[in-house]
Amino acid sequence: MPLVSELLRPTLDVVFKLLFSDKRNENLLRSLVSTLLDPAVPIADVEVLNPETTKESVQAKGAVLDVRVRLANRCQLNIEMQSSAQRDLDKRALFYWARLYTGSLERGQEYDELLPTISLFILDFVELPGGEYHSEFRLLDVAEHHVFSEDLVLHVLELPKVPALPRNIRPRRAIDEPPLLKWARFLKAENQEVLESLAMTDPVLQEAKDALERLSGDPKARELARERELWDWNYRTALRSAERHGRAEGLAEGRTLGERLVLQKQLTRKFGELPAHVLDRLEGASEAELESWADRLLTASTLDEVFAPE
Repeated sequence: MPLVSELLRPTLDVVFKLLFSDKRNENLLRSLVSTLLDPAVPIADVEVLNPETTKESVQAKGAVLDVRVRLANRCQLNIEMQSSAQRDLDKRALFYWARLYTGSLERGQEYDELLPTISLFILDFVELPGGEYHSEFRLLDVAEHHVFSEDLVLHVLELPKVPALPRNIRPRRAIDEPPLLKWARFLKAENQEVLESLAMTDPVLQEAKDALERLSGDPKARELARERELWDWNYRTALRSAERHGRAEGLAEGRTLGERLVLQKQLTRKFGELPAHVLDRLEGASEAELESWADRLLTASTLDEVFAPE
């Protein structure tokens, strides 16, 4: 059995996706979703809509390695793991929710066919001012708290706020703890002792521990994890360098320079040497344009597809 230092970290987005999008781990995904939604009727079926994880997506700046799920009642759920803080998380959360929500409506369909959409952000950093590790947001009337629509729900799980597992906790007390708390502790577990203790409190967490160990022994998964960590490090390093350079000209300009340098490197890696007109477009691009092109890079097969008009 591997030591925890050899285990892949579920707080790394690619590891989280590989773990919970694996068909063999459907019971784990069902358990995690159930503890979050606490449905009146047990969840009978979960379908992962984007199980693929490619080396290109792992290496791409701005790639969102989320897990998109459809439930038997046609509700859709987007789960995203983030290990490091990013700017404008609130706007990004709403943007990705809106894109998934509007994407559920086919041409010619009526608005009543839009699917209820729930987003879950699991953060390995503190984002919100409150002290609770789990926050739920809905669209409510400010005076009487009537729900305007059940179609918009946003959950945020902040792992640093999760209380640590007491060293001398009695088995019965541990078993009786909320399932979401146990899942959160599993995701943030820092040593083998915590994983073993959690596994003894719940058969599902024993199954999760076994699945994580199995995944950690997969050479392809380990390679994808290494690639993701390397590209994350390169991206953060480029941004820090650009921001330091940009202090003389303004931090905003420095951040845009960092975005441009990273995107240029990724385009070159995928399509080869870039023509002059592409370099000119990158040079004059706004931050919003750079973000849009970075998103398209994941699925584009040509440079024209990356830079196609909206």
